[in-house]
This record gives sequence, C-alpha cells and structure tokens, in this order.
Amino acid sequence: MLLGVLQTLKGGQTMAEKTAGDGIPGARSKVEGKEIWRIGSGTALAVAAINVTILLVAKAAGIDFSVPDLQGEIVEISAGQVAIMSLGPLLLGTAAIAVAVRLNLNLRWVQAAGVVLVLASFVSPLALDSGVSTKLVLSSMHVVSGLAFIAATQRLNRGAEPNSQ
Repeated sequence: MLLGVLQTLKGGQTMAEKTAGDGIPGARSKVEGKEIWRIGSGTALAVAAINVTILLVAKAAGIDFSVPDLQGEIVEISAGQVAIMSLGPLLLGTAAIAVAVRLNLNLRWVQAAGVVLVLASFVSPLALDSGVSTKLVLSSMHVVSGLAFIAATQRLNRGAEPNSQ
C-alpha cells in the first residue's frame, strides 16, 4: 500500500529535477543532499533569529509572555525557547524534503503538508491562557516559519539556483 501511495505522489516535476545548465527544458540533475541541508539549516537559523527578534521587540513594548505550562505553573517564554521551537520544526521539514528528494516525490506534496502543519500550529498560541497581544505575537512567529518553509521549498524546487526565476 505504501508503495502505491508513493507511486501516486510521483507525478510532475519534482524538486530533484531542474533544467540543466545547458538550458534544455526537462533535462535532469539532482539537487544534492548537502544543498538541501544548506538551504534548510540556513532558513531555520534565519527564522530563529527573526522570531527571537520579534519576541524581544514585543517584550520591550511591554507585552507579557507569562503563560501557564502543562502543570499550570506560570512561566515566562524565553528567547531560547523561541529559538528551539523555531529551529526544530524547520529542521524536521528539511528532513522531510531530503526524504522526498531521495524518493523522487513531487515537492508540492511536501509543501502542502507544511502548510497544513503550520495552520494546525496556530491552535497552540491561540489556545493559551494569555492576552490577545501575546497570542498575536506568537501567531506571527508561526507565519514567519510557514512562509520561510514555503520559500525554501520553492527555491529547492527550482533546482537551488541562486538567481533562478
């Protein structure tokens, strides 16, 4: 059954295919694993830096990031927690992209799964017992992460060429 699903996902041009340097449409060359990890880890680091900056600016503006933990104790969301929670999902997404390339799957499926997961991730900040401004700031971090993941997968889908249109 899994093989049938994988066969179904193999439609269209995958991220592992690109127009070769000679300009022949449809010519194929592999995006290497290290290129996937270079772009993925760079994206994750950039998102972590942006989200930590969002947190620090919001704290400087007086937004309270004290939220209840799983035991009901009030804890302060720290820059370290934001960095880890920004890095982790994007690195997992990078691993998913690497697997998709290895299996020659269509990148659109990976992007769609990423969008679904980002939308589902909005539940956690919106469900917090905190102020509206805290919820909005935390949700904006999810938007940053989601847009960055989509941009990274688009870049890889174009063959990871720095200036490709």
